[in-house]
Amino acid sequence: MKKLFLSFVIAFLCFICYTDMQKVYCKRCGNSYNSVIAMSNSTCYKSTSKKHEVYEGLITKQFYCIWCGNSYNTLQAMSNSNCFKNPNGRYHDPYEGSLKNKYTCQYCGNSYNTLQTMSNSNCFKSMHRKHVPLR
Repeated sequence: MKKLFLSFVIAFLCFICYTDMQKVYCKRCGNSYNSVIAMSNSTCYKSTSKKHEVYEGLITKQFYCIWCGNSYNTLQAMSNSNCFKNPNGRYHDPYEGSLKNKYTCQYCGNSYNTLQTMSNSNCFKSMHRKHVPLR
C-alpha cells in the first residue's frame, strides 16, 4: 500500500513538472500559455505591436533585465515595473541566455562579471550606446 501511494505521488509530481515545462511565456507581459497558438490568439498589452513574444530563455528562480541587470522572481514581476535604462521602451527586457561567470557584449566584446556591471557602462559600438550581452 505504501509503495502504491509513493508511486502515485511520484507520477503526479512528474505530471506537474511535465505540464509546467510545456508552458510558453510572453517576454513582454510574463503571462503563461499552454501553447504558442493560445498565446498568439490573445493581445499583449505590454508590447508595442500588441502581439506576444515568446520567451526563449530558461525558466529559472531569477530573471534578469538585459538593460539594468536587476533580478526578479518572475517574468510577470519584471514586466510590471519600468526600466529607465531600456532604449527601446519603458519596460524591462529579460535576458534569455544562461547564467555565466562572465557576460560579453555582442557589440564591443568587453566582458563583465555581472549583467548589472555591464549595464552601468556605455558601449560606444552599439547604436543605442548600451551593452547587450551575448546569449
